[in-house]
This record gives sequence, structure tokens and C-alpha cells, in this order.
Amino acid sequence: MSIDDGFDWNDVADQVVIPEQAKIAVFENDLGNIVIREAGQYCISEDMWVVFDRRHAVEVAKAILAKAGRDDLEIVKVSEITVVGREGNVMTVPAGDLEKIDAISREMRADDRHRKDPKAAERKRRQREKQRQRDGVTEAVTERDAERDSVTTAPASPDELDFQGGAHQALTH
Repeated sequence: MSIDDGFDWNDVADQVVIPEQAKIAVFENDLGNIVIREAGQYCISEDMWVVFDRRHAVEVAKAILAKAGRDDLEIVKVSEITVVGREGNVMTVPAGDLEKIDAISREMRADDRHRKDPKAAERKRRQREKQRQRDGVTEAVTERDAERDSVTTAPASPDELDFQGGAHQALTH
């Protein structure tokens, strides 16, 4: 392929799938202004930049969204935050009340932890049984596994608490 093969970028403009795009950075300068800077093609001295006061940031952002044809997006001042739980419970909180939002979030997580899976105990029993089979343990089923769907009880004797060959002590509640 020669350099002069008759190719012309203007002839294939509608076929270009990745247009050329310089890097763009948005940052704050030492004076607190917002800077939009575009990288030059060959060296930093060719960089282009726009500097504006931060008071105009919302107007600039809205204009960019409008020119980009993003009618589905809108910049609005947040006065309320709506929290929707997993079960569809909705609560509206003032945006400035972050402590209340955190409390609601913690409460929702706590509610989720208190919901027990009705089949979890059975899965755990099967898991222990499989582990005994893998370990080659042939002893009788423990009291805990003998009664399905029951509450686990405290050990019957101090010998069951002898984990490290020391004193027989356990904390119960």
C-alpha cells in the first residue's frame, strides 16, 4: 500500500466509527474557578481551556445537556430524598437531614437481617451431615440435628465445652 493510494477522509466521513477526540479535563484552579481543559495535538502549549466562576457551573452544565440532546436529564436542586425499601415502603426525607437518612438505612438493613430464611436450618443440617460423611464420622446424629425445625439448645454437659483441654467455661445468653 502506497502513501498516495487515493484515500480521502472526506470521502468516508459517514463511515468513521471512532472520531478523533482530544482528552478533556475538568478541575478547579488555585483561584477556585472551574477549568475545562482540552489537550493539544502535539504539546501542552497547544492546550485549549475555558475558565469560569463556579457560580455559573449549573448554567454551563444545563447548556451542555441541552446541546447534547439529553432531554431525559435535568439538573434540579435536591430538597428531598426518597428512600424505597425492598418491600416497596417509601419514605421521603429532607436532603439536609443525612443523619435521618443513615438511620433509615440502618433500620432497613436490620429488618433484612431479622427476616430468617425458613429453609436455612435444614440447609445447615444437610451441610453438617455431608461434612460428617466426608470426615468419615459414624457417630450418632447430635441432639441438634435430631429435632428438625427446633431451636438449638445449650450443651448438655461441661465435656462438650472442652475445646482446648482447659477449663470448662462458656458464655451463654
